[in-house]
Amino acid sequence: MANIENINVGLAANDKKGDPLRDAMQKANRNFSALNTAIQGVLDGKGQASGYASLGTDGRLLAAQAPIVYAPTLPTTTHDLNTYVTPGTFYQAAVAGATAPTGVNYPVAQVGFLEVIATGNPVQHVYTTREASPRRFWRSKYGTTAWSPWKEASDTSTTLSYQGGMAAAQDLNNYTQRGMWIVGSSANAASGTNFPIGQSGSLIVYSVGVPGGTAATGCTQVYNAANSGQMFTRSFVSGNWTPWVRSLDASQLGVAGGVGTLDGVGRQPVTQFPLSLAVATGTDANTLTSPGVYYTNSDAQGTAALNWPEQLAGTLLVEAAAAGNSQVTQTYTTRNGTGGVLRTYKRVRFGTTGVWGGWQQQARFDDAMTHVYLGAAGVDCNALIADNTYYTIDQAGAVTSGSNWPPTSSIIGGGVEVRRQAATRVFQTVTLLVGSNMKPRIFFRYGDPVGNSWQNWTMISSLSSVGWLPTANCGDVYVDGVGWHRWNGSAYELASLAPLLPTAAHNLNSYTTPGDWYQGTGASATVANNYPEGALTGILTVKAYGAAVTQEYTARATANRKWWRAQSAGSTWTAWSEVASTASAMTHTFLTAATDANTLTSDNTFYTWTASAVAGGANFPGYSAAGYMQVFWHAATVISQELTLLVTGGRPLKFARFGNTSTGVWQPWKVTGAFNSAAWMPASDMGDILVDGRGGYRWNAALSAYVQSPPTPGYREGCKTEWASNSTLTVYPGRMASSSGEVLLELLAGNTRTVQTSGAFTHGATGNGLLTGARTASTQYYVFLLRRNSDGSVCVAFDTTYNCANRPATHSHYRRIGCFITDATNGIWAYYQVGNQFFFDTPLAMYGSSVLETDTWYSPNTFTPANVAHTITFLGWQTATSSSGCSLMNRRSRGAGFTAEIYILVAAVGVNNVVRWQLPMPATATPYAWFRSRGGPSMTTVQVESYIDHFED
Repeated sequence: MANIENINVGLAANDKKGDPLRDAMQKANRNFSALNTAIQGVLDGKGQASGYASLGTDGRLLAAQAPIVYAPTLPTTTHDLNTYVTPGTFYQAAVAGATAPTGVNYPVAQVGFLEVIATGNPVQHVYTTREASPRRFWRSKYGTTAWSPWKEASDTSTTLSYQGGMAAAQDLNNYTQRGMWIVGSSANAASGTNFPIGQSGSLIVYSVGVPGGTAATGCTQVYNAANSGQMFTRSFVSGNWTPWVRSLDASQLGVAGGVGTLDGVGRQPVTQFPLSLAVATGTDANTLTSPGVYYTNSDAQGTAALNWPEQLAGTLLVEAAAAGNSQVTQTYTTRNGTGGVLRTYKRVRFGTTGVWGGWQQQARFDDAMTHVYLGAAGVDCNALIADNTYYTIDQAGAVTSGSNWPPTSSIIGGGVEVRRQAATRVFQTVTLLVGSNMKPRIFFRYGDPVGNSWQNWTMISSLSSVGWLPTANCGDVYVDGVGWHRWNGSAYELASLAPLLPTAAHNLNSYTTPGDWYQGTGASATVANNYPEGALTGILTVKAYGAAVTQEYTARATANRKWWRAQSAGSTWTAWSEVASTASAMTHTFLTAATDANTLTSDNTFYTWTASAVAGGANFPGYSAAGYMQVFWHAATVISQELTLLVTGGRPLKFARFGNTSTGVWQPWKVTGAFNSAAWMPASDMGDILVDGRGGYRWNAALSAYVQSPPTPGYREGCKTEWASNSTLTVYPGRMASSSGEVLLELLAGNTRTVQTSGAFTHGATGNGLLTGARTASTQYYVFLLRRNSDGSVCVAFDTTYNCANRPATHSHYRRIGCFITDATNGIWAYYQVGNQFFFDTPLAMYGSSVLETDTWYSPNTFTPANVAHTITFLGWQTATSSSGCSLMNRRSRGAGFTAEIYILVAAVGVNNVVRWQLPMPATATPYAWFRSRGGPSMTTVQVESYIDHFED
């Protein structure tokens, strides 16, 4: 601009009016002046608002003056980022816009900026999320190739970066941000604080804190020492540093306090095995689940209550799974027990329930099979009797040159299995090989080696060929593909082949010839064809003996069902009856502990027990004994129980009852069988019971006990009474029903009892039998059998009452067996008994040597038992004082009338005649006989000679 100004000055000096050059120059000067003014205006507006932009020294627009660019907004409607290939910056303002199916091919469903960089075919996308911790993704494509996958760019907040060398005198506690540092010299490490070792190396910090960020609250440091190659680790947790831990190296292997090693074959040396751990007293074996070896020193530790298998000291090996099913295996070996025997047991706990399986004892050598080789020399099979032994045969000579082997030939090898049940019973199973792909021949027998007595060999296997059938009778044998063979006395022959039954309509009733038939078509096995059920293939077996025919049909069904029927008169068949299987027959349950009988209700079940405590449980009849019970269901409301208790040396005790399981109400037990002894009577009413040799017993409610019952209420046998002396009476053994008819009174031995004049009654075979008071003269006494309630024993007693009214309260049952009277001197009037008739040694004078006035009735006492029906036998005679006189005896009726008269005698004057006659006497308080004389007075004497006692009247 300065040059322009100089030019203007020059032109002014040389200005000459009308000079064309001067005019042109002036015009140019004016133009430059105007331009200069314009340029100055530009310079004045440079870098100013609404002015002109400035360029930097590099000729580029200054960053402060760059235009503000607003990125276009990406759609929130359906669009695809793959179509954005024009350079530019775009903004997605909604998460929904970046989420498929609205926006597709976004790297993440997040608000952010898309930068498109393109120079033609190559295109690059950069997507930066707008969030508190922004993330950046990029991808590219070239030409028509597909877009590469999105890749996320990492930064210091997401990577473990190298942070450079570490200065001296550093405190590693301050290094909590993520990164890696190099400690270049051991001096730097030694001068620092909290280093694990004073050696150079490297520090790696794993942390959520990033370099330059705030201090982290937790991290892990790893220090690798360069000089020694050692590695150390520690962590910063909850404001505290853990100690440095050195990682394993070879110097720690196989040393005390170090780490165990493996030998050349990959196993731990024996010298490094752990020692056994002692088990504390009272330890429950269920709690020992940590792997290791334990031992117990005391037998007292190994109780069943503490879940040990046997009460013997020993060692326990525990093995446990590290994960998964949490399986624990325990192996316990006892010390040498009785006879020097030790035992090993195993059990397992599987799963997370913590439930142990039962202990299982492991077999010892004595429990396992012993193997003995037989050579070529002949062997007597009777000598092969060692228990639990397996003899093997590899040379035929052992059998062919031996003796007592199964009857067969062509021996190429085999074996003998021996088991002993007792010294006198040994089982042998012989297996003889035949050839390739052929079944072996198997024989069985048992015998008594002591007595050298053996059963015949029986073949228990089938054969592959008839050529291997035994050469002697070994029972029926089945040959594959041929059928059953049986011994005919000299050789084996085919027993039967089952022909096929028709598939067309046929009648099974017509098959009466013995044999087997097979029905292979279920559609033909119909009820119309007289099969037991329809659609069951199976085998029909017919057995016959003359007109007696039976059929059995076995179905080829999974349920294994079988029926049978018989042909009765002529061609009439009974209905098919199905054979019970284990599912429908009785089920056996063995009981071992005290049981409530009300709980034994399973249908069709047979309960058995040997422990007497089982029957001692609740709701049993009250006996502790081994036994069994059968249970039958009629319905849930009616269940029957039949109980049998086993009594040593006697009959089984049998009971029955039924109950309702719905309500829990059971009927009382009732005895259903006879007893061997009366000592086994129940303590409650279980019905009448028959006892061997004793007869029947019945419950007496008044006594709350069982008493022996007579055959009939009026039963009477023996117990004859007889005068022994003036003060004693003898009663002989006998038995009879009590007066009530419900108890049997049995006098096992003769009683000679005293009728005392003083003293109390005593129960026994001797002593005073008078129940009350003292013996007095001219008194009628009744004789009784009397039963004591406490023990049922019977004695003889005397009473002045006919119904034993003065018996003690301890004696409830009685029976009158006779009567006697005392004379005027208080002695027992002598008599003896024959059957029911009592004869007086000296007849009783009823009326003697007195004149009977004509037609006047006399009624003297007969001196026979009062209140007891009886018949007197009297003896009478008279001396008639007139030719027409006679004496008559009559018995008054209940209505005070008279029965037929009995003539004592009819005689001539002065003649003595004797007559003997019987007169029935009713049960009255005073027995009287009635007399009168007809036709004239007579001198009459009447005596009672005997009387018949009607005990049952």
